[in-house]
Amino acid sequence: MKIQSIFCDGYGLFSQLLLSDIPGGLILFTGLNESGKTTLMEFLRTVLFGPPGRSNHRNEYLPLRGGNHGGRIRVVSHTHGTFLIEWNPSHWIITDPGGKKIDPPSFREILGNIDRQTYERIFAIGLADLQGLDVLKGEAVKARLLAASSGLGATSFPETLKNLDKEMLDLLKKSAQKPEINQFLIQLRDLQTAIKSLQGETKDYGILQSKLDHLKKITREKRTDEETIRSQIQHLENLEKAWEPWIRLSSAREKKVTWDFSAAFPPQGLERLENIKKESEELQGRKKTLEETEERFRKEKEFLVGFEKIISLKNDITMLTGEREKFTSSLEYLPHLREKRGRTEEVLQKRLQDLGP
Repeated sequence: MKIQSIFCDGYGLFSQLLLSDIPGGLILFTGLNESGKTTLMEFLRTVLFGPPGRSNHRNEYLPLRGGNHGGRIRVVSHTHGTFLIEWNPSHWIITDPGGKKIDPPSFREILGNIDRQTYERIFAIGLADLQGLDVLKGEAVKARLLAASSGLGATSFPETLKNLDKEMLDLLKKSAQKPEINQFLIQLRDLQTAIKSLQGETKDYGILQSKLDHLKKITREKRTDEETIRSQIQHLENLEKAWEPWIRLSSAREKKVTWDFSAAFPPQGLERLENIKKESEELQGRKKTLEETEERFRKEKEFLVGFEKIISLKNDITMLTGEREKFTSSLEYLPHLREKRGRTEEVLQKRLQDLGP
């Protein structure tokens, strides 16, 4: 695995430090004492494996020059791709090449199941690890380095050899009634018998393994379907929540149209409408009177016989002629009054509908 880039947002004396496009091969960081070499090493330890256990002497490397405590690194694996690792005191996020968050144990498997202590003792040995306890010199220093390279922690290598010799002596001790080596041999024979029995079940194991892989595939597909269904359910729930506000909004828009029309209603509109109704009724009355007069004249005309009688009725005829002109004028004006009345009634009906029941 190769470190591709490093970003320290705020860690010790580093603030907004960015190292990008780190080349392959051996990379050497040099600098004076207290220039930040150990701080950078500890930053890599923490981002990769999390902070060490709490202790009274632990250096938390709080930001000294600003920035948020923490940072991120990008690493590339030849077999698993690129990973982004972000760390700060409140969270530790590892993102795989597909953008999905994975848990630290899964990432530790990608690292070869190496832990922080092994990484510190083998791949990232600091000055404090070399110094060991208060004073370690000569063979003690060599033993400690050998123990670190062997993954033995702080245990000295000579002491480990002594313990191994003691355990071997106990295993081969002849005075013991049941030497442990004999018990181990019995257990070994039992294990070999069990292995032969299991080897006969290899075929069944292959079939079961194939079924297991198939079930895993189906499980992944079902999980994908479940996520899709959950997304659809969430969408429907959102629509359900928005339904009532949408109804209120539509109702408000309809009322707004009514109010906009009411705003355009003429001043004293109802009073003017009543006057138009009265005028229409008066015109209807006049029309009826004129029609009655015309009918009377028609009947009287039928009874007029002879020219002499007509001469005797000259004055009446003259008067009727004048009345006829008035009647004709009224008849010519009657369609206009009917049209005006129709428009007035339409406006009235529409405004009454807008005002509601």
